[in-house]
Amino acid sequence: MFGLNGESEEIEVRKVVGMLDILQNEKSIPRARTPSTSGAVILRKEEVRKIVDDTLAKISKTLLPEKAKLRFRRASSLEDVDNMMKQIRDLAEFERALECVRTTKEELVMDGGIGNENEPKYYCVLIEGEGEGEGEGEGEGEGGTYSTVGFAFFFFNYCTWEGRVLYLEDLHINESFRKRGGGKALMKALAMVAKKTGCKR
Repeated sequence: MFGLNGESEEIEVRKVVGMLDILQNEKSIPRARTPSTSGAVILRKEEVRKIVDDTLAKISKTLLPEKAKLRFRRASSLEDVDNMMKQIRDLAEFERALECVRTTKEELVMDGGIGNENEPKYYCVLIEGEGEGEGEGEGEGEGGTYSTVGFAFFFFNYCTWEGRVLYLEDLHINESFRKRGGGKALMKALAMVAKKTGCKR
């Protein structure tokens, strides 16, 4: 489910598969290790995290226009989990299903491998906006103060027909930060992550 509305904000999800082909020759971000014997990608959490972090940094600098006042980064701290929980509840409220939220902060910490050695069951991208609109969890950055204004929640799954796939569970951006190109840029970032981690889609 996506916390966006209108045809212009559907993020052109159908084009994401095509993006994987466009990004096939991308060389600037390291791939997860691939044994030469079988061709199967071995995903180590440290490598995946580096791929996600490098990709988000690259997209934030190259695809987001400066006037968007947005940036992306991977949730990695207990404070980030608080912001994530707020965004989950905001999305549920947008979907008029707040009573359905049963996930706890403790579960997000344990299952996300945040502050512990657990293998991550999911990854969360925090969308941060600079200086205006509503947001949670302030932090300093280039150009000013940023706060969390959205999130994307994804994990790796397995398809019997295609093998490893990247599954985007949720994407939500606070209303005052929409229509700035953030959603489309984030979808391109996830397409790059999928490609670099050996996903078929």
